[in-house]
Amino acid sequence: MTAETPAPPLPVTDDSTVSRPSLEDGAKANSHEGDGLFPSYDARTIVGKGMDIFTATINDNIVAARYGIFATVALLTAYGISNTPLFFRYRTVAEIPRSYFVGRRRLYCRIIGIHRDANAKISAEANENTAIQIWVRHLSPIGMLLPTSWFESLMRMSPSNNKFSRSLVRGGGKAEESNSELLRLQIAGVQTPPLTSESYHPEQFLERLAKKRTLVSCQLLGRRVGVPQEQDEEFDHRNKHQSSSNIPGDSSPVASDDNMNDCQVALCRLTYRPHWQLFKTDVAEALVKVGNANVASNILNHSSSSDNSGTNDKVLADAFKTKITDTSQRIQDVRRDIKYLDRLEMLEFEAAQKSMGMWSIPAVRQIKEDIVDEVDFQAKASPLRKIWRRIRG
Repeated sequence: MTAETPAPPLPVTDDSTVSRPSLEDGAKANSHEGDGLFPSYDARTIVGKGMDIFTATINDNIVAARYGIFATVALLTAYGISNTPLFFRYRTVAEIPRSYFVGRRRLYCRIIGIHRDANAKISAEANENTAIQIWVRHLSPIGMLLPTSWFESLMRMSPSNNKFSRSLVRGGGKAEESNSELLRLQIAGVQTPPLTSESYHPEQFLERLAKKRTLVSCQLLGRRVGVPQEQDEEFDHRNKHQSSSNIPGDSSPVASDDNMNDCQVALCRLTYRPHWQLFKTDVAEALVKVGNANVASNILNHSSSSDNSGTNDKVLADAFKTKITDTSQRIQDVRRDIKYLDRLEMLEFEAAQKSMGMWSIPAVRQIKEDIVDEVDFQAKASPLRKIWRRIRG
């Protein structure tokens, strides 16, 4: 019986001598896993490399990056502030809401120039009175606080100042805006004299105000719009319905053709404060007082004939007439209009007594014979005749 031979003992190995893969070897192995025909690019790698490149570019151009960030923030801030109500203004009469006219709101503007009608000479030769119209720029709440010199500088830097309308003011010399950025206003209650002359033309007084960029307060009374000839009856019916409804919250402008939007005219009462005067001066009263204007038959100067002064296209002028809409129907406003016309007629009578302006021309006194007769009666009649006339009514 043979004895079993014992198994040879296993060699004892030291754990410290066993070679194990290090972390660096694992990282190198992982870095080479994508090498081959289809390398692997995950989103983290792409974003990381992009950020490294962007950071390196910023560090290399740190000064330019700072100025670019400051400029971007400044431009965005200026754009945001410019779109706030502090810088809002109306650029055309068509943009003004209907509720402003019905409520007789006020707009603050600066006079830019005078609207010269192409048919003014023809009307003057026919001894016809024409409306007095001017161009103004509506001011935003911030624009109202700016002095005249700053206003001139802003007009020169305005992007809309690419065209100059120096014909608006004789002599020019100041920055003018395109007519598309201005409001066309008609002075309510007055008209041009039946016979105009350089010595008493209303343009002289208005040109002085325009050259000084006078700040005026414009009370909206109505809007003159163009209406196609065949739509007169439909327009009258719609205007009557709108005036009777008189919705306070209605802020939609009058709908009209795009070609006639630029021909809309706002009828206004204009006041200004000359030389830091305490009380305001009415422009119409100032014109009538010195004999440079004629008092109209009504404050809105309704006319049965078509007013085509807003367009130079004869075909367009023949196809359209003008109507006055968006007027107030309140009794209080009608009474104020009557009192205003009475005050204008009193000033006209005093100008005729003193032979001011147009009243110094014999031809004008012949045309206005009724006023001249009243002036002569007040100057020559005895007190008894005046009392008797007052008793008779």
